[in-house]
Amino acid sequence: MLRVRAEPDGWGNAQPIDIERLLEDTASHLNRELRNPVTGTISVRSAPSTDRKPRLLIQYSRPGFYCVQLTAIDRHWAQYAYQFAHEFCHIVIDPYRGEGSSTQWFEEAACELASVFTLRRMAERWPTQPPYPKWASYSSSLAEYARQRLDAPERSLPSDVSLTDWFSANEASLRQDPYQRDRNAVIAYTMLPIFEAFPEGWNAIQRLPAGQQATTDSPTRAYLQSWRAAVDPRDTHVVDEVMQLLRVL
Repeated sequence: MLRVRAEPDGWGNAQPIDIERLLEDTASHLNRELRNPVTGTISVRSAPSTDRKPRLLIQYSRPGFYCVQLTAIDRHWAQYAYQFAHEFCHIVIDPYRGEGSSTQWFEEAACELASVFTLRRMAERWPTQPPYPKWASYSSSLAEYARQRLDAPERSLPSDVSLTDWFSANEASLRQDPYQRDRNAVIAYTMLPIFEAFPEGWNAIQRLPAGQQATTDSPTRAYLQSWRAAVDPRDTHVVDEVMQLLRVL
């Protein structure tokens, strides 16, 4: 079982119990797809003024107990869900396996994918299965928050550029700096239809290669091939779809 525990302070006019219910629901939309779901406790705190970034606080985490900080405050439920789904995806992948070096950008893209995937799932389910009955009408706000990110020009593939050409032009930059949120989002949003069609693909994401398998001189093709070799045979079709999308088969 997975539990979320929100620290008592820093959330503006939001109540910790509501944040806990919200984030447990957020995590459930990935966890229910996993054959080996995340269990334990996730402690969530409001980001301090000296570190205003959502992040998984690996230095305070251990297997079965994770610490996450968020910048969302008040009752901006869609923002909480968007930020938490990204950090939860890092937990799904296993934060203790080491960063993926020059291919860390792919993990970051997968976590951005988790955010929009989760928001859209929540928007679909909340009209009939919200954490609280009074939150059912908020489903449209969740959908709108996801749509705004999907429609943002800086996060969209230009209409006159193929993904193959875009990736060829941007791969080196992504390998050098994997934390380029807008470029990661371009990859994430083009993968979204694959994972909405095959949500079992989150089991493949859970098996992304560890850092030592993704050295700085490892090309994307080799990384994705090592990923394909690591996943359950039931999930190789999803990896093949991603490799075909990036034209690295």
